[in-house]
Amino acid sequence: MRSHVLQAFKAIFTSPSSAKEVSGDGDGANVIENNRRAKKDFSGKKVKTHVAQIIKMQKVSPCSIAYVACQLQFSLLSVNSWHSVDGDFDYVQFWCNIVDFFEKAPG
Repeated sequence: MRSHVLQAFKAIFTSPSSAKEVSGDGDGANVIENNRRAKKDFSGKKVKTHVAQIIKMQKVSPCSIAYVACQLQFSLLSVNSWHSVDGDFDYVQFWCNIVDFFEKAPG
């Protein structure tokens, strides 16, 4: 699961092409920093600004992980529009559980 969440995170916050580079064996903590360093292409020209730069995201947060997980869950369903509760699945509770897991981890 880690590699899928990391791939989705990179696709959403950095670029879809950067998601293809994920091998799944790293912890993903340096995703934003690695992309910050790669602001120029091989010819020295600046490349397009990605979402993480636009929103001034400095690190991966519990909220951003929860956001990506909700987007992944939504993409796996065959529905055409977003609802906070979709059938038996409650996105708000799902998001809160993920954030709580990282912010209020046991032990």
